[in-house]
Amino acid sequence: MPATSSQQVSGEAPGVILSLLRYWRSSLLVVLLCAALGFGVSLLLPEQYVATAELGLTDPRGSNIFTQGGGALPQDLERYTARQQSLVTSARTFERTRERLDSDISVDELYDRVSVSSAVDGVIDVHARGSTPEEAQDVANAVTVAYGEASRATVRDEVARAIAAIEESREEVIDDLRTAQRRLEADPRNALLQEQVDTTVDQLNALNQRVNEIQVNGAAFDDGVEYLLSARRPEEPSEPQPLRNAAVAGLLGLVLAGVVSWIRADRHRAADEGDAPEQVLGSPMLGAVPDLRPTEDLAALSDPASAAAEAYQFAAASLQYLFRDGVVLVTSAGRGDGKTVSAASLAAVAARDGSRVVLVDGDARSHGLTRRLLGPAGESSPGLTEVAAGSVRWQDVVGTVSLAEGVVLPFVPAGGDAATLASLFRTQGMADAIAHLRETYDLVVIDCSALLAVADVASLATHADGIVLVVSRGTPLKALEAV
Repeated sequence: MPATSSQQVSGEAPGVILSLLRYWRSSLLVVLLCAALGFGVSLLLPEQYVATAELGLTDPRGSNIFTQGGGALPQDLERYTARQQSLVTSARTFERTRERLDSDISVDELYDRVSVSSAVDGVIDVHARGSTPEEAQDVANAVTVAYGEASRATVRDEVARAIAAIEESREEVIDDLRTAQRRLEADPRNALLQEQVDTTVDQLNALNQRVNEIQVNGAAFDDGVEYLLSARRPEEPSEPQPLRNAAVAGLLGLVLAGVVSWIRADRHRAADEGDAPEQVLGSPMLGAVPDLRPTEDLAALSDPASAAAEAYQFAAASLQYLFRDGVVLVTSAGRGDGKTVSAASLAAVAARDGSRVVLVDGDARSHGLTRRLLGPAGESSPGLTEVAAGSVRWQDVVGTVSLAEGVVLPFVPAGGDAATLASLFRTQGMADAIAHLRETYDLVVIDCSALLAVADVASLATHADGIVLVVSRGTPLKALEAV
């Protein structure tokens, strides 16, 4: 079915930004409400303070504790810092922290309230949260002291492991020395055996020296803390932050408003610009007509040079290309879309071009076309409904409307009111009348009721060769989908 439109439309839903701009008042309200909610909730939250202590680590690369005898601590400063961060937040450290704090705080609570960070390799920042400034300060300082104790114990373990590994080698060297000495006692003049004994003694002395070095370096390394900056009493709470929370809530509100606006825009897509009617209806666009003022909506009938006449001229040419002759219904999805003006204008332009055209008012419920062309008195004139009922002949109801340049347009008024128009339009009388009009004229243009308002169009469609659907700017695309 071909379709003509008083304005082309767009089938794609607008983007999020355009949707926000379209519904900017409601979007702004959502953002402000979310921001106010975030601010209000922040005021209800308990205050939290954060105190930070700083640990400067001794560089492990300066000590051979971790290289002698298979020591386990990493030599790489970055890896060592990461390992010590894990030690700060370990159960071993937190158990010692509990012993230092005069409170019933549990290890699980310490896991929740203590965190660490490191912006520079070799430096660990210990952050502790508390409900009061003093509590946060005490926890942070207790953790750093407990870490020192845990780290010192770890260093001692590493020293012990390193010495134990050397002791294994030392026992092997002592066994080799005893064997070499026994063989030398049996052969005192053997220079090779004497050299072997001397070499083994040197190895044993070197191992003893390494043990002494590890012990000395372990004592010097101690807990591995180069310096400690104790936590200070925080002056301001870290939580809640009403302004920050309000800003975050406002951003979330903006996202929510964008989603809601986009959904609203998608549900209320309307005629604007583009080719949406063709996409929705699957029918070609006959033409586009500019917005007309009420005083010039029928200008195509009286002024062939008007913008309206030129626009309808193009639409009429497209219509006649599709239908050289036949019966065409002109309707719209809803009332007020300009179907009556379009029907009259299409018929007038086609008549002015020399076609034999008859214009029929098929909207007997509103008599809109009859009232526009014949005035209020024309509503009482017999017309289409009387022909359908068989009370008059179709020849008796055909009048004329004078157009510009002396052109006369045959016109059939709507006729009197009928209780059951839909069934009346399916009578044999209506079929005969349409058949006579089809034989007499090249083109029969019937102005019908709106499609979604009543069922009259469906009844008339059985007699038609095509339907022209008028779509005005602002028509919801869902209305077209319903068509």
